Amino acid sequence: MRRLAFLLACLCVLPFIAKADGFPALHDVVDVASDDVLNIRSGPTAGAEIIGTLAPDARNIEVTGTNESGTWGRVNTGERAGWVSMRYMQATAQGHWTNPTAKLRCFGTEPFWSLILSPATKRADYIRPDAAPSTIGITQFLTSAPGYPPAAWMMFEKGALDWVELEQASCNDGMSDRDFGISARLAVSQPMKDALTLPNYVVHGCCSVILH
Repeated sequence: MRRLAFLLACLCVLPFIAKADGFPALHDVVDVASDDVLNIRSGPTAGAEIIGTLAPDARNIEVTGTNESGTWGRVNTGERAGWVSMRYMQATAQGHWTNPTAKLRCFGTEPFWSLILSPATKRADYIRPDAAPSTIGITQFLTSAPGYPPAAWMMFEKGALDWVELEQASCNDGMSDRDFGISARLAVSQPMKDALTLPNYVVHGCCSVILH
């Protein structure tokens, strides 16, 4: 409850506004020759092991963060995270995680669940193994006020979910070495069986930015 009170105190009702220097965000590969590739390396140095590649025309690649100098960006490849030179990456106009045209794909384990958040259409698509898939309306957006860590809060119509809290923070899915840039806390609704039954329970997970 203290965490909720603090979050509400530092949030204000605002439209989602992209932050040019923020992450995670979608990027396009640029300035790579058509017969070449952009290497994904195990560390943020040119001498680190190559663990993957990006095509010279690769689009909408999620960069979850950068090194201190901003010269290398962290991306996921296969089941692990790697690094690409930001010299060859260009942020897309609408690919920041707080842009209303972008979507977020969130997921968690124990229990397994997935959630697609579509701010532009105020729609959330939620799947969990013990219930039928649900489509729920997003009724309210709250975003962090200037000067506070990037965060967002979404409220839903009455249904399978109550709310979701999103924070710009490193997040791991617990099943791989991938690194995501958004952590999520999700309140799942449940029927009131008796006076002692809580109206919801909270699960945790990670989110990534998608366009479609």
